[in-house]
Amino acid sequence: MNAKELGLWPGSSPRRIRSKTKNGRSLMNAKELGLRLGLSPRRIRSKAKSGEIPSIKLGNGPKAPVRFDLKAVLRALRAYKTNEKRSR
Repeated sequence: MNAKELGLWPGSSPRRIRSKTKNGRSLMNAKELGLRLGLSPRRIRSKAKSGEIPSIKLGNGPKAPVRFDLKAVLRALRAYKTNEKRSR
């Protein structure tokens, strides 16, 4: 299942992403992820802070940048959506 099948793709074209993990996976900031999922950067950061979606903090300080792995976020949202359906 991909983002479009989850109803999360806002119709914008994919953006080029520069940050990568050690294994070559692309990382996005909150604005880029928000564009992909149709959510505001503030909502993305809120979901990350609450633990609803996984994030990677680049540094130790309170203002350290946070990045997101799109595949990990989609897996987390898919699991959340599946659990939501089961609880009904």
